[in-house]
Parts: sequence; C-alpha cells; structure tokens
Amino acid sequence: ARGYTKRRKIIKFEGCFHGSHDSLLVKAGSGALTFGVPSSSGVLEDLAKHTLVSRFNDIELTEKIVRENRDDLAAIIVEPVPVNVGLLIPKIDYLKALRELADYSGAVLIFDEVVTGFRLSPGGAQQYYGIRADLTTLGKALGGGLPISAFGGREEIMKYLAPEGKVYASGTYCGNPLSTKAALTVLEYIRENPEIYIGMRGKVERICKFIRETAEDKHLKITVNHIESMFQVFFTDAEVLNYDDVKKSDIELFKRYFHNLLKNGVFIPPSQFETCFISTAHTDKDMEHTLNSIQNSL
Repeated sequence: ARGYTKRRKIIKFEGCFHGSHDSLLVKAGSGALTFGVPSSSGVLEDLAKHTLVSRFNDIELTEKIVRENRDDLAAIIVEPVPVNVGLLIPKIDYLKALRELADYSGAVLIFDEVVTGFRLSPGGAQQYYGIRADLTTLGKALGGGLPISAFGGREEIMKYLAPEGKVYASGTYCGNPLSTKAALTVLEYIRENPEIYIGMRGKVERICKFIRETAEDKHLKITVNHIESMFQVFFTDAEVLNYDDVKKSDIELFKRYFHNLLKNGVFIPPSQFETCFISTAHTDKDMEHTLNSIQNSL
C-alpha cells in the first residue's frame, strides 16, 4: 500500500490484530486522535508513529483521522469483523463508510480476512457485506489445518510487486506444495458443499439462544455477539461494539466461566479477547455435551 500510494501513514483499529509486524503492533492511547504507541518491546517509536489508531464502529472519529491525514494516508486496514478483541459486529453501513473514506482519501482499503475468509461465506466478509476491498489477506481456514497465508487485490496495486514492480515480497514457505494442495482441497469442498454454512450457522444460533436463556434463568448479565460460525460471551448487559465496551465487561467472571467449562470437558479460548468457532467437525453429540457443560458452568 505504501509502495503504491507513495505515502507513509496507516489507520488501524483498536483491538484489531494484523500479525507481528512493527507497523501494526500498536495500541491506542488516550485522546480522540492517537498516534501509534508500540505494544511490543523492540518496536521503534519512529516507525510506530506512522500508525494511527481509531475506534471500531466509530465512523465519526475515523473520518476525522482520515481528513486530518488525507495527503499522507497510505492505507486503512481492518478486520471487517474483529475477532481478536472478543467478537465485534460492524454497525450497518460501517464498512461501506470505510470504503467511501478510502475512495475520498485515495488510501488503499485492506480487509484482513485471515479469520473471516471462508468462515462468513465462500467470499468472506466482502461477499457477506457486499463491500470490495483493494487488498485482502487470507489464512487459517484456507489451509484446512495446515499453515498458510495468502493475499491479493486490484491488478494495478498487485503490479507493484516484484519482479514487475519495486515492492519485494517473498518467503521460505511461499507456495509450500502441501499447504497449497490442502487449500485447493478446502476450496473444492466449499464449492461442492455450500450447505455447510447453513449447518454451522444453525449450531451457533442454537448455542447462543441457549446461553441467553440459561443466563436469564440464573439472573446473569450477559451479552452474546455472534455471526455465522463465530460467537463470544460477554458478562455485561450493555451492547458490545468496540474495544472499550469489551474492557467494561466482567473479565474475572469470564475467567471463572472458562475454567468451569474446562472442568466440564469443553475448551474455549481462555481470553475474553478471543472468539469461539463452530466447524464442520462438530457433531450433534458435541453440541449436546457443549450445551450441558454451558448450563453447568453458568
């Protein structure tokens, strides 16, 4: 994106994770417009200062940052459905607004679909929401359990990659034959079995409905965010739309919930700032065991 636009600054969103890259290992500080502060030792402040951090689902703040940095803004990068901060669902037209801001500023809109790719739909969040990004990153589900990553985008941007262009991108494991064969098999399976999305969605909806009903019976304050095959529980009765909302939930109670589930034979991600997934491997027997464990744990 920097090579294509000849600009320096990148906007990311608080709580979104885009890999262990110096420019993006950045968190937000206080204030409306926050210049990057390194979240990891070893990241140079001189590099992190070119990363601007906005609040997910806050289009007014994001628009302010874009307008104030329009001439030097290379990219806006976002998890279209953030999963590394719990699970956040984008407001109606939020992703559309990001598309419009990128067009207005000339910045490259990057959708990090490492998690949402092939989970929300065969075409990821972009197919699901009808929004086209300029660049897309993929991974995880694509490899069917094997390590893989991929990226792609508009032809005029991809032409900047070497050897045709001057942006160098390579790696020891690029094009690994075992991982690429697994990816081709995954893509073929998805194409031939589109009904898997209906099945996974139904299982998640059943779990979330059960959690809400059980919590109500036990007089627990709970908010459950879910979309397609992903869901997460927050111990709060408030809407959870961004990183600040997640931090306001009862994280200590979530830890107890995690350990109770573990004692009952169900392992979920141990952090409030992660997300639960249903896959095609989960059977009806798994579902019954999970529901029983949730009831006992709550």
